Amino acid sequence: MEQLAQAGLKKTEGEGKAKQAVGEVLQGVLAVKDFVSLVTQIMPQAALAWTGVCFAVQIFVNPIIESKANRDGIRHVITRMKWYCQLSSLLLKENSINDRPFAGIRVELEERIVNLY
Repeated sequence: MEQLAQAGLKKTEGEGKAKQAVGEVLQGVLAVKDFVSLVTQIMPQAALAWTGVCFAVQIFVNPIIESKANRDGIRHVITRMKWYCQLSSLLLKENSINDRPFAGIRVELEERIVNLY
């Protein structure tokens, strides 16, 4: 499962780099947004055009940000997979340490594994 997720990340890595480059350019446009907004207050015609530009830039920036967040989330899950697999194999056995059952820990582990995926 981990190998499949890693392969998927590698497959979309090029696309992610391209989106990141475009995102950096668009973030630059958004950085000058306040300055241009001040200038366009003098000319209402320019303000209308600038509003359209800002709207279009935001439409392009949102998917780029969401894609990055998605890839970061996948990386987070991948880094936790081995730990959860090892822990679950230990805790889901019907054993106890020092004559204390793992019932409470099993319930907590089940909740965390479900939340992970």
